[in-house]
Amino acid sequence: MQTTNAAARIAGRIGKAAVIVAVAVLVNVVLTFALEPYGSVTEATWYEYRTMPREQIDTVVVGTSYASFGVSPTELDKELGSSSYNLSTMAQTLPNSLGVIRRALKEHPVKRVVLCIGSESLQNYPQYDREVAFLQVKSLGEPLPDVLQNVATIALDELNYPTSKSLSWVFPWSYDTVELTPEAIATNIRRRLQADDPTQIIVERDQKWRYEGRGHCAYDDHMDVGGITRDKFTTQTNDPFLQKNVRELTELMDACADVGVPLYLVVAPRFDFEILSHQDEAHVKLMQELQGMAQQHGACYLDLNLAKSDFYRPLQSDFADIQHLNVEGSHRFSAALGKLMKRIEERKSIDDLMFTYDQWDEYLASYDDLALCVGDYELQQDGVLVQAEAITAPNVRVEYAFDVQDDATGKPVAKQEYGASNTMRVPLEGHGSLTVVARARVAGTTSPDERSCHFTISY
Repeated sequence: MQTTNAAARIAGRIGKAAVIVAVAVLVNVVLTFALEPYGSVTEATWYEYRTMPREQIDTVVVGTSYASFGVSPTELDKELGSSSYNLSTMAQTLPNSLGVIRRALKEHPVKRVVLCIGSESLQNYPQYDREVAFLQVKSLGEPLPDVLQNVATIALDELNYPTSKSLSWVFPWSYDTVELTPEAIATNIRRRLQADDPTQIIVERDQKWRYEGRGHCAYDDHMDVGGITRDKFTTQTNDPFLQKNVRELTELMDACADVGVPLYLVVAPRFDFEILSHQDEAHVKLMQELQGMAQQHGACYLDLNLAKSDFYRPLQSDFADIQHLNVEGSHRFSAALGKLMKRIEERKSIDDLMFTYDQWDEYLASYDDLALCVGDYELQQDGVLVQAEAITAPNVRVEYAFDVQDDATGKPVAKQEYGASNTMRVPLEGHGSLTVVARARVAGTTSPDERSCHFTISY
């Protein structure tokens, strides 16, 4: 009798626990449904993909936002005669890229894969919130084994397990939340219930964002390089690649090689000043390491930054921000990429179109003399010391001039004419602000071909 009663008590406790867990799960689902914003770029990427007929995709593009904003399937297909889809997403990790490839291979007759990344894709740790967004969107409609694989990828990652990150993906609403007003929450719920096209939601939120179709999006915008500072360069470091990222990249390349699907490892294009800021051997050795990995594991390596200027070179007007191409820039880049891939698949040489890392000095010399002028300042006891720096091709001498904006007219007033000094000291009194314009030109010239930067100093 005592044994029976004990068993009944245990069963009762288990039942109560099960009810509590079930209620907690239900509450979490409701909160996620109501509070997590609907209409992300990742959702837009996958929204159209789920409607694509099997025979209409033979080329899959994966990778980070370099690929998402940079590779236009439409322009790629014009050159290559392919049928492409861009399944790259914001800060997509290499394991996530591999998951995309495996799914696409199940659902479409994939003939080639394009992985588009930047060097920092291997230097930086993944962004957890982007991983969670990917997990949710990719898992939608997938069979349970695939969903569990998606979950395991993030929950058991060496960076997440056994920390709270191995579980916090279950509660995305806790760190990604709509505005906590009745109107915002109601709108979010309505959009989910109606399964609204996420591309339209994003356009409403950001008028410069464009969805070009087949997974490709970009911004119809142009970056003002006059306001950039040196610390904003995305390739400012030559730190070694993280071994975790190297392992994951080699696993991805080996997976493609094992099933006989050609993989193109593509390095996304950069601003000219990003390239010219690396005139030492460290950056070259880093990129040669990446190229060596690709060759060792059967991938075709293409660094579009090495293209000769008469074939392709990104313009400063091709970028929407410091990292990403705009709509026009993505078209030019994708057309050039398609031409290279076509030549390679026709077994033709591309040597006449590209430099090599062994030709780094010759390559740098092929750029225009002056790419950018950046500035910085140091507040001192009774003034400010302003300093300018020009990013140039090798062995180019530069001279500098400085203006200070007149508060009354809003126009710059010359304070220091062109000369060899790249610094200027401005005396200050009291408190306020001033806008400084630093200008640079090739020494000994009088042409208007100069670069300038501007920044506001509060004191």
